Amino acid sequence: MKFKFNKSVELIIKDCGVNENTLRFAVGEAKEFMREFVPMDTGNLAESAEEIVEDGKGRVNYTAPYARFCYYGEGLRFSREKNPKACAFWDRAMIQIYKSELYERVDKFIKKR
Repeated sequence: MKFKFNKSVELIIKDCGVNENTLRFAVGEAKEFMREFVPMDTGNLAESAEEIVEDGKGRVNYTAPYARFCYYGEGLRFSREKNPKACAFWDRAMIQIYKSELYERVDKFIKKR
């Protein structure tokens, strides 16, 4: 049995409300959720986060010179004085805890539009 779409996949996605605005919203929400897991001393690392949406994909990019070092966290012991959940691989930690809430927020955003 063959199955054929009457529309292109891109058009179906667009019709469902998934577009650049949706990606920008999702990336912004993810950045905010990640903030509580980003190691913090002065706050420069968290403040260096950039929201990037291009070519139909979104990401949060940390531009502080030491961001990569902190992200992988090899040999580091993060102070939890200012950020109790600080850890390496903060995006993964965020998804484990906030995945459902992130999806719900994006779903509500799409439905409002």
